[in-house]
Amino acid sequence: MPQEVGSAGLQETGSPLAHGGQIRVNLLKAQSLTICLLVLGCSNEQNTADKFFDEKLACPSPALGEFEGWGKSGTIHICKIRHGPFVAWENGYVHLRGQYENGKEVGEWLWYDASGTVVKKVDYSKSQTEK
Repeated sequence: MPQEVGSAGLQETGSPLAHGGQIRVNLLKAQSLTICLLVLGCSNEQNTADKFFDEKLACPSPALGEFEGWGKSGTIHICKIRHGPFVAWENGYVHLRGQYENGKEVGEWLWYDASGTVVKKVDYSKSQTEK
């Protein structure tokens, strides 16, 4: 799964990384459940954590809800608007580069393979068609 650098989490549009945020949320839930099972013996804390992760924020458009680490072991759920450069890396290399403007992809977005070769281009300033 690509790790995001310099961008906000959950994306609910037709973005190429639209479902990556949900995977992170499920991973956080799985980690919480593992801690509960191994350390805490699954007390009522798990129900509280589930309620937290299942809560839907009413983020005004174009903002999107995002979970991130907070404090030493906590999590926050906030609304963010993607704006500015976006770079995602995977397996030690840059996988994707692009630009957001007020929550929307703009300009040319480039996907790379492990050797740094561009394998896909999409120009969002045109009719969202591939080159």
